[in-house]
Amino acid sequence: MAAFSGCKKPEELRETYYIDKELYDYVLFPKGSWWIYKEETSGVEDSVVITKKEQYINKVRIAADYDFEVYDVDIYSSQRGNGSGGGDAAYKGTHGDCLYIENYNSDTQGVPFYKYISSRDKGDTVNVIQGVAITKLDTMGFYSSNGNMFFDVVVFEYLRIDDLVKKKYTALNRYYFSKNIGLIREEDCVNNKTWNITSYSIK
Repeated sequence: MAAFSGCKKPEELRETYYIDKELYDYVLFPKGSWWIYKEETSGVEDSVVITKKEQYINKVRIAADYDFEVYDVDIYSSQRGNGSGGGDAAYKGTHGDCLYIENYNSDTQGVPFYKYISSRDKGDTVNVIQGVAITKLDTMGFYSSNGNMFFDVVVFEYLRIDDLVKKKYTALNRYYFSKNIGLIREEDCVNNKTWNITSYSIK
């Protein structure tokens, strides 16, 4: 997912960093897991399924002087088509966190959607790459949606950086995640659409 360059340490001196359990609790799920969402205004449904999973230790793309765990998935959406996503520990040794990103072949924004970052406090904003940032907007013990109750909910906001010096951002998307379920609500701030989960199955 992330590419780095630099001099390698001898194999016996290199550390290996692993993905935080938080990502496995909220965004990394097995092949065959699926979710169905409904858009609030139009009533259009979108079904999302994980069609492929690959998990390995990256010893080729170098993050500083360590190896790191990678969890990549292929996904299919009935509305967006084929896509991919995944999390890794590429920045864990240098920044202490792990990122999850996702994008579809039909996306036109040019950079992946950064959806989740582990080991961050509420209110933390991380400027990632290519003019975008992610902030941990909120944490909630429970959240109600369409008459359903979800627990241990974390909310992230995906942002465009308008002025880095003045810390001016524009919200592009908000993502609501529930522990052991995944994404339960997505607010598309650009297209003014909101998708709520209606059913799911974690394999």
